[in-house]
Amino acid sequence: MRQKTILGLVAVMAATMLLPTVGMAQQSESNRQATRPETVSVQVTNNNWQDMHVYASVSGSPLRSLGMVTAMGSDELLVPADLAAVGNDLRVIADPIGGNGLYESQTLLVNPGSKVVMVLQNPLDLSYTTVAPKSPDA
Repeated sequence: MRQKTILGLVAVMAATMLLPTVGMAQQSESNRQATRPETVSVQVTNNNWQDMHVYASVSGSPLRSLGMVTAMGSDELLVPADLAAVGNDLRVIADPIGGNGLYESQTLLVNPGSKVVMVLQNPLDLSYTTVAPKSPDA
């Protein structure tokens, strides 16, 4: 009888210790998103005849690849949160795959949650980049 009581106490103690873990695992998606650092999105429209590899650049750091956008296509790429921090001198660079030249944006003043719009033209020197402010619903 005493052994059953001890086993019951051990089971209750183990369940009590597991309850906070189960509750944390059941966090809602909105709570998890609220704790993630915000990134900056880059909407790339590639009107060029070549596929483009897009990079992010901050002085003092190596280039970071954001992804590739096919010729005559568009895609939304994400700048990692550490590069998108306020005060960084962020630039976005498009490098034609298998081609010459590249397009480098001016220094972009962004806040986490901002959207960068990059339009690549043919020729690249007609390309441009703008920054849209963070949308209020984001």
